[in-house]
Amino acid sequence: PPLRLEEEEEEEKEDLIMEGFARRRGYRVTRSRSMSRDDSEDDTFETGPPGVRGVNFRKVVPHVRSARGGGSENDVAERQSGSPKGAKKLARNISNKWSSFRARTASGLILGAAGLITLFHGAMATMVMIFAVQTLMMKELFDLSESQEKAKMESAGMRFRLQKWYFYFCAAFTLYGRMGRHFYLASLAEKGHFFVDETTNFARIMTWVIVHHSFISYSLYMSGFVTFVLLLRKGLFKYQFSQFAWTHITIAIIFLQSSATISNIFEGMIWFLFPFLLVVVNDVMAYVFGKAFGRTPLIALSPKKTWEGFLGAMFCTVAMAPILSTFLGKFRFLTCPPMRKTMWKTSKKYGLITMIDKYFSREAVCELRHPFIPMKFNIDDVPMVPFGMKMFLRLLLRFVYNRDYLVLTWFDIHAGFLALFASLVAPFGGFFASGFKRAFKIDDFGHTIPGHGGFVDRMDVQTIMAAFVHFYIRNFVELSSSLGTGRLLGKIELMNDEDLVTVLTGIKRLARDRGLDIMELLMHNGAGNM
Repeated sequence: PPLRLEEEEEEEKEDLIMEGFARRRGYRVTRSRSMSRDDSEDDTFETGPPGVRGVNFRKVVPHVRSARGGGSENDVAERQSGSPKGAKKLARNISNKWSSFRARTASGLILGAAGLITLFHGAMATMVMIFAVQTLMMKELFDLSESQEKAKMESAGMRFRLQKWYFYFCAAFTLYGRMGRHFYLASLAEKGHFFVDETTNFARIMTWVIVHHSFISYSLYMSGFVTFVLLLRKGLFKYQFSQFAWTHITIAIIFLQSSATISNIFEGMIWFLFPFLLVVVNDVMAYVFGKAFGRTPLIALSPKKTWEGFLGAMFCTVAMAPILSTFLGKFRFLTCPPMRKTMWKTSKKYGLITMIDKYFSREAVCELRHPFIPMKFNIDDVPMVPFGMKMFLRLLLRFVYNRDYLVLTWFDIHAGFLALFASLVAPFGGFFASGFKRAFKIDDFGHTIPGHGGFVDRMDVQTIMAAFVHFYIRNFVELSSSLGTGRLLGKIELMNDEDLVTVLTGIKRLARDRGLDIMELLMHNGAGNM
């Protein structure tokens, strides 16, 4: 059925796009002057692409039909042959689309190159990049809330506007400080110290902040809460409370979800990069299949989304998942926990390529661990696979690898489930953003990225994906990182002496059941003085 758009300008834009699309495919376009918004589906369309109201698409015929509800045959013929005004508008539309395409391509390549260089500089640089993106996303949403009622914002004053940023940085201090505290406790248990020199004033201050982090976080928030109450002004109560709610909901939906990416990085850089690439592949393939085969509208919130694009993107994403997981799993610096020791390999050769070779030759020193250890899977042992498919897989493996068994890692299996989520559920983050933009009658959340809109427009699906990966790791992947160790030590730190003795007794029993000698392990790790 035809989709009803709220704004006439948006209707005109969609009409021009579909008219050009129809003409290129051999359809003759007829515009109806008296077309009503309440026209039925049969009146609005005869044949041709769906999704445009007030335009009839017909295959080219030798004679010219008159427009329904008004207009002579000469007028219709002039429209069909292309009037000077229509030709100028079409040429201007094509020029704008080409300029937008160039801007999108250039900005996409620049952002991709910057992200790749940042990624190969390590986990800390990647975390800083993620925090910068989060800050830009919050800025776009804060600007959107302020643009709705500028007069009231000016009446509330600059201090009220700055308070939004205060609450944002309180959330950042709480979340990132909590992760830092866990890492501090793990480092303290492993090395016996965190700072090189624990006697400096800086080390003492930071230690005090880390130890009392939770109380400091609460005190900072309550200071902002009291300040908000003091800044309330008569006549602006409703507006100020709505902005207070907007700030907190934005932090909860955008910042907290996207911060799960930082937690994923502590488990290994691959848990950040692989889901990110899955979303990119799904987004690109949905665009390609939608443009090439799209006919059936998928959801009213996004008129350009089609079932053909959605299903084609799902197939390509699931097919690319094992290829990406196998390729990325070969890089040890991606699979190792980021806080392990790393080294750089440099080339002695000269040339343009080898000048940046060190960024692509990084190695991490760590032991290969689950879920990246290769395992053999016999075809006959794979459940729920038809016999004919097993025969095909066996022949394919013999032809390609000269063997009849699969060599997979558990990460390859996890990759399939991540790909399914990236294809079936994560796109609804984009649909949610589309509905949000329609509610505020805007095209994009911002103009930070030329040709792409704002960072919220590009990262809406990534935030959903990051949160899913975080909970998936916690529930289905057996990992043991420095962050998890620090989280456990944080719980033990709050125990009394009696509970601490109970925990130590349990650890001793578990070690004995695994055939481990605790004293020998402590001596091996340089903790013999304990």
